[in-house]
Amino acid sequence: MFIALLLAGFLLMPPFADDLWFNSDIYAAGLKGTSRWEAACGTIANHYLNDNGRLSNIIFTLSLLLPRWIGSLVGAGAFGAAMLLSYRVVAESCRREVGFTTAVAMTVLWIFALPWYDSVYLACYQFNYLIPTALCCWLVSLSLSPSGNTTWKNTLPLLIPGAIAGGWHEGFSVPLFAGVIALLVFRPDYRNRRNLILLVGLSAGIAWIFSSPAALARAGMPGSVLSRIVVVLALHPAFLLCAAVAAVLMTKEKWRRPLVSPLCILLGISAVVSMAIHVLSVRAPRAGWWCEFASVVIMGYMFSSYIRRPGRLFRIAGVLLLLLGFARLAVCDVYAWRYRSQYDTLVESYKASADGTVYLDFTPEYASPVIAWMAPSFNIYYDRYQRWMFARCYGSEEKMPVVIPCRLADLRPDDGRLLDGNMAVRQFGDFYFCSQDELTEAVGGDIAREGEFLASIKAGPVKMDSVRMFYFLYENAHGERLALLLPWRVFPVSPVFRIEGMWIS
Repeated sequence: MFIALLLAGFLLMPPFADDLWFNSDIYAAGLKGTSRWEAACGTIANHYLNDNGRLSNIIFTLSLLLPRWIGSLVGAGAFGAAMLLSYRVVAESCRREVGFTTAVAMTVLWIFALPWYDSVYLACYQFNYLIPTALCCWLVSLSLSPSGNTTWKNTLPLLIPGAIAGGWHEGFSVPLFAGVIALLVFRPDYRNRRNLILLVGLSAGIAWIFSSPAALARAGMPGSVLSRIVVVLALHPAFLLCAAVAAVLMTKEKWRRPLVSPLCILLGISAVVSMAIHVLSVRAPRAGWWCEFASVVIMGYMFSSYIRRPGRLFRIAGVLLLLLGFARLAVCDVYAWRYRSQYDTLVESYKASADGTVYLDFTPEYASPVIAWMAPSFNIYYDRYQRWMFARCYGSEEKMPVVIPCRLADLRPDDGRLLDGNMAVRQFGDFYFCSQDELTEAVGGDIAREGEFLASIKAGPVKMDSVRMFYFLYENAHGERLALLLPWRVFPVSPVFRIEGMWIS
């Protein structure tokens, strides 16, 4: 059921962000009647030189020559395979079958803890994060296999999957490489031909990724390392929960033994390295995907090791949470379908617009249903990166799309509920707006057609400072100049607390 609901969302979600970035030249070639294959090869070369050399992006670019549903099937199938391999690894490490309650607990954590909201419903990110999850799970199962000292003839072919996994995505291969090294250091009995071949293969793949001239462009230490670590940790609930459980188990000697098992060593070190890569690279939550996935597998192992016979309460709670997870995925599918139903209108209206302004109703992220946990992605109409990629594919970077909700087209400056603050912001439905004159005065200078500033927001008992606030200027049906205001990356507040005030920080 989990994979079926996931697949439905993948099939329904239209292309945005990097889907359009990789597809822009191929799309243009199709309109001109030139070779789409040559356009794909040019895209691959361009990304290798200016972005990265991941095999995931190469294979994804080639997949754009095929019907989109094929890539969605591969992405959902890969995650299903990763789940089955994880259950198998846990069962082999515990030397007993994974129970129903353990499988349910792991599935619930995968539904709620993984950053699906970070555009993972898009095909490009399925190739970048779901397929390498399956590849890494397969290599973990091979690495932990007791029959590692087979002949060289039998182990040499593993160079190929090792190299493919190594070159697929550095956010997975580098942590896995570190985990296998740690396993060999702490467990000499795992120093066998199979693990040696896997390390050589992973090394070859990693070397390919870092052969790209732009490979290190994503790395960069932030000014405040401590604050960066705190921010990244907050994006990894499964890792924090796993660390807390492990800390409790370390308090008694009889509980410590499973924590030094080969599985915990390999996956634990790889999760920590994945977290470190996330801290040192981009802040996007999906950058630490492997950290979260591996943490769930470790918790599944600990659950199976310490709780032999889960009580009835455990089983009932697990089933209820699983049903809640299925409901969450169903809601995500509904919103993916809404995006799909609007997509043709969005593209055609944008092409017909002189300045890129499009009137289209949407649900902003801060007003999205709490159960959806911000997935599949509620900011695609106002995130600058998403709009930039849309413009590159369907128009030009000089004509950035600005999406204004239809219900605001006839809005008057005095409509809606007045909020506290220094901008005279008003609320109308799920949206916030003010007059352009009020915004100009509050900012203290001229303002462009679109932009952002930092604001403070008060919602019930919650006070949030330094919130990124996007604004978009437009004229209503009466010729009055208004500004649409959209808070960025604020947990869905308005369904829970009513926003009472906004101030420019």
